[in-house]
Amino acid sequence: MSDIRISGIDKSYGQTQVLRQVSLSIEAGEFVAVLGPSGCGKTTLLRCLAGFEKLNGGRIEIGGGTVSAPGRHLAPEHRGIGVVFQNYAL
Repeated sequence: MSDIRISGIDKSYGQTQVLRQVSLSIEAGEFVAVLGPSGCGKTTLLRCLAGFEKLNGGRIEIGGGTVSAPGRHLAPEHRGIGVVFQNYAL
């Protein structure tokens, strides 16, 4: 597993700002839980990390390489990140 650095990311859908200046560092071997009430941006954060959403601002680095930043968006299949979303059918 690589280190993950999320630095000041912003994400909006139209006029609604969902993530504002979110920063997080995850060291290799660490486990992290993202908790919060419905609608607070948890899924959006994971979608940005996985590359399913483009950022409006900030930077995401995985293993020392920038995968998301202004003018940079590495496709999800090239990030080496897996995401399994909770679902009623699981």
